[in-house]
Amino acid sequence: YAALDSYIENPAGPMNFMEFARKVAEDMVIDAAYTEHNLNIYPTDDKIVSIEDQLTSDLVVGVSFKDKSILQRFLNVHAIKNQYQFRVEKSCNKQYYVKCMSAACTWFGKASRVGHYSTFKIRELGTEHKCSFDVRTSSQRQATSNVVCNLIKSKFMNNKTSYTAADIIDDMQIRYGINLSYHKAWRSKRKAIDEVRGKASDSYDCVQQYLEKLRAANPGSILKLCATPEQNFLYVFMSLSASVKGWKCCRPIVVVDGTFLASSYGGILLTACCQDANFHILPLAFCVVDSENNQSYLWFFNKLQTLIGERDGLCIVSDGHESIKNAVEKVFPSAVHCLCTYHISNNIKKHYKKEAQAVKDSFHAAARAYTVEEYDMHMSEIEKLNPDVITYLEKIGVQKWARIHCPKNRYFTMTSNAAETVNSVTKSIRDLPITTLLDPLREMQQKWNVANREVAKATFTTLAKKPHNMLENNYKAASRFS
Repeated sequence: YAALDSYIENPAGPMNFMEFARKVAEDMVIDAAYTEHNLNIYPTDDKIVSIEDQLTSDLVVGVSFKDKSILQRFLNVHAIKNQYQFRVEKSCNKQYYVKCMSAACTWFGKASRVGHYSTFKIRELGTEHKCSFDVRTSSQRQATSNVVCNLIKSKFMNNKTSYTAADIIDDMQIRYGINLSYHKAWRSKRKAIDEVRGKASDSYDCVQQYLEKLRAANPGSILKLCATPEQNFLYVFMSLSASVKGWKCCRPIVVVDGTFLASSYGGILLTACCQDANFHILPLAFCVVDSENNQSYLWFFNKLQTLIGERDGLCIVSDGHESIKNAVEKVFPSAVHCLCTYHISNNIKKHYKKEAQAVKDSFHAAARAYTVEEYDMHMSEIEKLNPDVITYLEKIGVQKWARIHCPKNRYFTMTSNAAETVNSVTKSIRDLPITTLLDPLREMQQKWNVANREVAKATFTTLAKKPHNMLENNYKAASRFS
């Protein structure tokens, strides 16, 4: 027992057995609490649970803490909440002694280790603070980036939470009366994100293990990792088995797009998706690459080819990025590469500002035309407004944007909106470390697949719900004509 050991080491006269029994009982209670703590009867993952949730006890004599670090963090938060400052007089593996910053104030706190355990207990406390108001409200030395990190990290438990450095400054001012600099708020945020979501550098070491676990949980998924000769991360490709199977039942139109990642190491998230018979978006694959270049797109489309194979009428819709064009020509020589009409329209607006709106309307009408006559009519309208636009569109190649001139059927897919929609959904997770990024992408796909399956199970018409309604409306409209 700690009490008996202490007496043997430092005998203080005849043993008082009542006092000895009290000390033994006290140590046993702390020992039991410590054991329960380590058996996970209480939360032990201090890196995840907010310090505000875990350390809300009053500062009184007799309060115990799991270890010295928890005690230190508690005192820092207590000082911030109660607007006082202290300095450390003594700190070792057995004792922790602090005093108020003001020499005129008699407040102090003493804590020491309990027996042979790591538990620390408050042994003595001074009276209330008697320091002047200006000392208590001056720059708060206890509000370090580590302490602020523990106050705010619960805000980052949800990946969709947007909590900026400016928000942190406002919260610290309103809740605790602390004036934080922007730099300290930013550092506190980065530390909180690293603790909750993992460090970006460490996350790359977990990619291979994550893919192996995902492959075991989703047999049939296409999961590829590419590294440099020095074994540094380069690319990762992820397509779930549900997407591999679902592609066979979708229109042969693949929409490809890329968006910037905002993590510490940057990169590009490439997305390939298609639509099912009910116009629901089916994400086919996600790929993280270093940048949009010939090499990265070639690697991406080679992996995508493993998924989609060879299908009659295959069209690939994207913006006009030259690397996409080059990769499609090499990997899918029989497919048609179509351009997004929205991107072309924006280019027209940029180069021909004067007639932009009128040209834009006629261009979209020409692009969506189902007959040559309708197409020619709208092109004539554009020519009257500005003949240079006609030259520009013909230089691009009318077969790349006009539905009537497309060698294969691009159906209703005139833009890359499907991929842009997926990108908008992933906006809140683009700053996550690589492995932490892949898991929300997997979760999103599975949620969408479950929702779409429930809709399909509740459909009893020959066609899917949306095309059935379209056909029914067209039938009603046609019945009015003679």
